[in-house]
Amino acid sequence: LYRALLKKDVKNAEAYEKMADCYAKTSNIPKASYAYAKAVRYNPTKHDLKLEYGHALMKNEKYEEALAAFESYKEVVPKDSRSRHFIDACRNIEQYKIDESDYLIEKMAINSSQSDFAPVLYGGGLVFTSARPQGQFDRQSEGSASSFMDMFFTKEENGKWITPQPLEGKSSFAAHEGPATFNQYSNVMYFTRNTQRKKAKKTGESHLKIYQATWQNNKWENTKELPFCNDLYSVAHPALAPDGKTLYFTSERPGAANKDLYVTVYENEKWSTPKKLGNDINT
Repeated sequence: LYRALLKKDVKNAEAYEKMADCYAKTSNIPKASYAYAKAVRYNPTKHDLKLEYGHALMKNEKYEEALAAFESYKEVVPKDSRSRHFIDACRNIEQYKIDESDYLIEKMAINSSQSDFAPVLYGGGLVFTSARPQGQFDRQSEGSASSFMDMFFTKEENGKWITPQPLEGKSSFAAHEGPATFNQYSNVMYFTRNTQRKKAKKTGESHLKIYQATWQNNKWENTKELPFCNDLYSVAHPALAPDGKTLYFTSERPGAANKDLYVTVYENEKWSTPKKLGNDINT
């Protein structure tokens, strides 16, 4: 659609920008670079475009051209520290490549054709979140071809990862569940769950919440919503520190810039009021 529009209006900066975004998000980096270059040319006062152009050039390994784009951005937005970081990266790119041969990254055999993500260590293996079919709750909602996301377990046996199975001891639930995090004893789990369809239909919105469950009688019991969750915004993706009392999560609660990272501490048998981690980590 944007290409068709640009045939009629070859200097339409907004069309070039949105076309560039489309290419960037579908990993067509050479075409994204071309479109961002045109967007910068026809809308020179929208300075963020220079930054996006530089990113695309870096991904295309055109570091000298990317350096020029970032320096151009720095001239007009000198207080934005991002330009300094990317300028440094372009100038020292060979240093970043030195340890490339020290790592081998391979896709695990446990992956499915659906989303598989957020692995955490548990029970001598891994628990991860997946949208793969599992039976009772294969359909997530009307018009969707995906299953409800749920948590699966796998471990390595005789040098091979066994076929993932739904996390033992957890009941199936008609909503997305996961990612999860566990304490060091593997007897307390915190996990994300989305609003069920009935409630979402009433409010018109489906938010995420964090729940706690304890391992008792060979199953996950006493599932309860954490007290700082809310029906008006999402609280999700928990990560528990080794002390078992410090919980990090993401939320769009009031005061957040879109979604930010927060921390809460369990003290005197209750969770503290969540605190935003600050601008050094939230961008």
